[in-house]
Amino acid sequence: MFVAAFVVPIVWVFLAVDFGGGGGGFGGVESHDGPSLVPRERFSQAWGKVREEAGSEGSLTVLRVAPDRIDAVVNRAGGQRLNVQVRADLSVLRFPAGSGGQRGLSLSRFDTGLPDRLLRRAAKRAGASRDDVNYLALSATPALGGGGIWSVFFKDGRHVTADYDGSNMRVPGQ
Repeated sequence: MFVAAFVVPIVWVFLAVDFGGGGGGFGGVESHDGPSLVPRERFSQAWGKVREEAGSEGSLTVLRVAPDRIDAVVNRAGGQRLNVQVRADLSVLRFPAGSGGQRGLSLSRFDTGLPDRLLRRAAKRAGASRDDVNYLALSATPALGGGGIWSVFFKDGRHVTADYDGSNMRVPGQ
């Protein structure tokens, strides 16, 4: 039951399965339709779509933010889990993820400027360009007393981690 409720949605998000038949991938602007979803304005638009799918009482368990799409595992009121994918053109795909599992982070309290700020700081910390981002991932851990852990992955394999609010940024191995 643990595997179905917790592990499967995380694997789905981190493998970034492309169910839409498109090319997927995380390359430059040429690999998707539209500007990057990481900057605050674009992320806010996409985040609104995630919130609509989750409902007013929804919560977030896992989030993956890439220039070409956002993947989220959300919990709807009543315990239904849902995988939500918002593409660069702001179209939405949704896939059932079963029921049960832990309560996630409040969608209404999420700081929509954080992914952009986090990327800017992580690129500087890792000595990378913001354009070299592969994706950002947030694994929610409210049951463990924290908001979650962010990881910022760059195309060359470097990555940076930070606490939910963007603090305590670190480069593993340093």
